[in-house]
Amino acid sequence: MYVRLERPAGEARRRSRAEDCEARRVHVDRERPHPPERVDDAVYVGWTIHIAPDRAVAEVERAADDVTDANRRLNEAVVFARAAGASIGDAVGISRQAANERWGRR
Repeated sequence: MYVRLERPAGEARRRSRAEDCEARRVHVDRERPHPPERVDDAVYVGWTIHIAPDRAVAEVERAADDVTDANRRLNEAVVFARAAGASIGDAVGISRQAANERWGRR
């Protein structure tokens, strides 16, 4: 539960951001007074929970891009290896037949 703390009456000068944050310090759980949690910290935690699915999707997109790039590099390397007469299946750890099915001449 959050409680907004009002400015003390008669406060004339403008407070700095640090002073303002300190003034908004509240206890989340009134049964356990230690340690106090700032409202900003609680909002940050709530926000990170809110955006967690988007962050996870972004990570999946980055991983998919990495896989696409790796497959492109692998296919290019296979072309050069084939031209040099190398055994592609041994290099990638698959059978010769599987390598031929994947990268066979077209």
